[in-house]
Amino acid sequence: MLVIGSPTSANTNHLVQLCATATETYLITTEAEVQHRWLQKYQHIGVTAGASTADETIKEVVAKLESLQG
Repeated sequence: MLVIGSPTSANTNHLVQLCATATETYLITTEAEVQHRWLQKYQHIGVTAGASTADETIKEVVAKLESLQG
């Protein structure tokens, strides 16, 4: 699971804690932080974001994930 948002955001940190109870979870702030090695063993990747995360940032992360498919 990728959680997009600020590491100082209470909302984002709560999402990280919640997701981590169910699966491997990474907190990222931009698409540049996505590590291909995190994704190699998975067929499905979940993405969520903190309430104040910009739509553009979310779109950039999704585009990065799509570029890594294959």
